[in-house]
Amino acid sequence: NWVGTTGVGNLNTGINVEGTNTIIGGTAEGAGNLIAYNAGEGVYVVTGSFNEVVANTITQNVRSGIVSDTDETSIVGNVIYSNSTGFTLDEVIVNGSDVVLYHNTIHGAQDDGISVVGANAIIRNNIITGSAGYGIHINGGSISQESHNLITDAVTGPANLGGRANFALDASDLNEDPLYVNAAIGDFRLTSPTSPAIDAGVDLVASQPDVNGVGAGLYDGLAPDMGTFESWVPINNDAPIARTDGVHLSFDGDDFIAVTDDASLQMTNNFTIEAWINHDGTGTGSKIIVNKEGEYEVGITEDTGEIKFAFANQGTPDYWAWHNTGYFVTVGEWTHVAVTYDGVAGEAKT
Repeated sequence: NWVGTTGVGNLNTGINVEGTNTIIGGTAEGAGNLIAYNAGEGVYVVTGSFNEVVANTITQNVRSGIVSDTDETSIVGNVIYSNSTGFTLDEVIVNGSDVVLYHNTIHGAQDDGISVVGANAIIRNNIITGSAGYGIHINGGSISQESHNLITDAVTGPANLGGRANFALDASDLNEDPLYVNAAIGDFRLTSPTSPAIDAGVDLVASQPDVNGVGAGLYDGLAPDMGTFESWVPINNDAPIARTDGVHLSFDGDDFIAVTDDASLQMTNNFTIEAWINHDGTGTGSKIIVNKEGEYEVGITEDTGEIKFAFANQGTPDYWAWHNTGYFVTVGEWTHVAVTYDGVAGEAKT
């Protein structure tokens, strides 16, 4: 869902939680919400207990990104950045007791990244950068477990200008640039393989979130990555096979071709993306045919054979706008797939 993303938003909180065992978002593919431009908090957990805020993107809300007044809230796998657009507030405020924060990426707080007012907070495997105040601030509360977080100081970019924390951090915590792909446009994935946050987290066993979509698994490598996004290396990526006829490549499900970025590949007012494909009818979910991150994608829903495409809408935040075409490929037959965009007319055709 998109909550308040028109640029005007709701006149108060994006999502207000008053209950028990409520889940906002989720780890299934597409379950997370984009919560932005609301006049209050992005998510405010007001009453109840055992509520969960999972795998959401929360940004550009007038007040804090997340506030939890209740006990035993789980805040897991969210990207929370550049909130408090109308005030100088903390990005995440923990008022309740026994609140868990795992695998969040928190960036650009107007004050502290995480403010701990309640007792016995648990904070692990997060990345906290770019705050005007502390990365983590014990503000009258207490922390029972804190480890394996990347929290920058006032010098290391993107810097937490007030410092890393107002208490002694665990030795497992890092003070390094996480090397986001492009924080300026809200892309907080980790640059692989150079990000120091890759494989630097701790295995949380049953509590380890899988925010990478169905079938992705819990983590890749010797340990989970810090922050929201797991950097994946395809298993058995033996590269596509050139067939004996010399005119096509065969992809077995984990293969890809990566092309060095070039200005000629950037989207202009008018362009066409095309490919010849022969779908074998196996696999489930959505798969990419052609992709340029931050620009455009053409894909296929493998279960049905429907062609789909998406453009990255530039703004704050950026987001993909997917379109199902209503065109379906026939299994075992070569099909020419093309998406044409006319910037003057504002039309896309397949």
